[in-house]
Amino acid sequence: MQPPDFEPAAARRAPVDVDRADEPPPARAANPAATGRSAPRAIGPHLFLSPEQVVQRALFLSSAHKEDPISVAGPDGLAAMLTLCREGYEQVECVRQATCAGADEARDLLLIVGPTSAQELAETVKRTARLLRDDGVLIAQTSGAAEEASILPALAAAGLETQFSVIDRSAGRLVMHRVRHAAPMMRKTA
Repeated sequence: MQPPDFEPAAARRAPVDVDRADEPPPARAANPAATGRSAPRAIGPHLFLSPEQVVQRALFLSSAHKEDPISVAGPDGLAAMLTLCREGYEQVECVRQATCAGADEARDLLLIVGPTSAQELAETVKRTARLLRDDGVLIAQTSGAAEEASILPALAAAGLETQFSVIDRSAGRLVMHRVRHAAPMMRKTA
């Protein structure tokens, strides 16, 4: 028999970082299989959060609202979409590529979830970034500097300029870019 004040290891809380007390902690479960959530994955020295944890952190970073149109892409895009739907986000779509401005609604957030190579990430950004509206946010899960560096040229190839960027390494690696459509060059007629 255990003493009445016994608390199982899984139920104990981790110490709270005072500097981050206002931030929501990443979603965790004592038994991830029991809640349908997956545990963090480690590949080499890099920690990859579960798609659910990436979504939670991305929502915090982007300040997205439940009525905002959101697109998800990447290897874990479907899991991210399901998480957003479970959280009450109604305008969520899983995308492979943008088609045309008439067919695609401008999105407030494009979330690329799952570990990819720098080349795969750049290709995904090139295919999907045009979905973002002016002042829209792109958040991508990365594993290192090569993936982070591949995003800016891919945004430029998609006709977007970065207003500002944030690299979040509090749990895993997320890169956030607020973007604007590049102004088209005007031809001067004589």
